[in-house]
Amino acid sequence: MTALLIENATGIFTGRPGAEMRTSGSIRVRDGVIVEIGALNAEPNERRLDANGCVTCSCDAVTNRTCTASTDCAEVPADCCGCALGGSDTAVPSSEVSSYEAGLDCPSMPSCPGVSTCQTDLMPTCVQGACALQPALPSDACGRPDLPTCPTGEICALNSDPLASAQGVGACIPAM
Repeated sequence: MTALLIENATGIFTGRPGAEMRTSGSIRVRDGVIVEIGALNAEPNERRLDANGCVTCSCDAVTNRTCTASTDCAEVPADCCGCALGGSDTAVPSSEVSSYEAGLDCPSMPSCPGVSTCQTDLMPTCVQGACALQPALPSDACGRPDLPTCPTGEICALNSDPLASAQGVGACIPAM
């Protein structure tokens, strides 16, 4: 079960009639379903998001940061075959590519299936201070300190773009 508490949310539409239609506070989500709205406290093992800024993390300090931007990361083979020859790929800091590949200690002629298993939609990305392969973000992604702010007349909205939502960010949409 996944559990998420979105804190400091404003303008929540509850689906209730009259004055109860709109509220603010916290939203509890379990397995992708809103189960509770109001003044809520975090439960054990519940991921926390702050609707006022931190969209992808619980806003804890990042320790052992290896990147600050996606340009700090590079895609490399995760094993001796890499995805091009039937293995898999991963992402590491660009400055560590040579030492990472040397650390694989691969034979000169590894035995690989020889069939590409590469996922062309994955890009080396800096996620909470660590390099990872992630689907590319949509061009209008927002809601993280490393992403641009929305243009004038637009707001950053969660759950407006499925690709952005899958990566825990919002997308810029016209303000109403």
